Amino acid sequence: MLRQTATGDSWPWQRSFQARIVLAYAAMFFVVLFALTTAVGRIFYRVQLAQAEHELEVKAFLLANTLEDPLSGFVDEFAAFAHYWQAGGYTEPDQSDNSVVSLTPKDGLTDRPNAPRLRWFVDHYSDEKDARVTVLDEWGNILVDNQFDAASEPNQYRQVEIQAALQSREQHNVRIDPATGLRTLYVAAPIQQGAHTLGVVQLSLPMSDVTATARWWLFMLIAASLASLAVTVAVGVWISYKLAAPMRQLEQAALAIAQGDMTRRVPVKRADELG
Repeated sequence: MLRQTATGDSWPWQRSFQARIVLAYAAMFFVVLFALTTAVGRIFYRVQLAQAEHELEVKAFLLANTLEDPLSGFVDEFAAFAHYWQAGGYTEPDQSDNSVVSLTPKDGLTDRPNAPRLRWFVDHYSDEKDARVTVLDEWGNILVDNQFDAASEPNQYRQVEIQAALQSREQHNVRIDPATGLRTLYVAAPIQQGAHTLGVVQLSLPMSDVTATARWWLFMLIAASLASLAVTVAVGVWISYKLAAPMRQLEQAALAIAQGDMTRRVPVKRADELG
């Protein structure tokens, strides 16, 4: 007698009890593992962002305190820039206007202060993480920058972290840096002498640097997850083989009896339902 084949099973795995056990076992483990990896990855990202934000804010605060020292000579350079803007006819930005502030020097006004102390300051305090250090005046004009030409950079008065610093609050911001085209983390701290605000220290770091550690840990987590999945599949194959073995023996015995071998017996090796 020929073995009959079920007509409703179109996929090979549907015709194998062992394959169905392995696939169900692996699929369930994969779903749980994927959800866990995603959740842990998000936690890594948030922790890394919070840590980088805190470190940048602390550094910005310390740099701002250094610039506040009246004996350091930095105050004179802030005053020189203030005279420079006044000579250009600049006025205080209208805070009710939500448009981008653009303070462009008048034609013929080219004697921009060199600010050697401020320039040395931002170059000297650049760290190994390549954080961008920018010093601005109280109207958001960039005075010196350790990575780009300050004279060509746009006004930053409307930026979230600058407004927060001018109000003595802490607020980070993540946005696209127009100079690099990269998503960048920004923080700022006010430079104050008493009740007067001289300017703002702005620090920024590309998000690719901020999340570098989180990406490494996520890669290791994914690698460990794939290894765990491989072990799970191997265990599933072994378990399914053990579960399907009595059924294969029963099938072979049934086929033998159907062909007239009445001496064929099914060995009973276990005390459970499958025997």
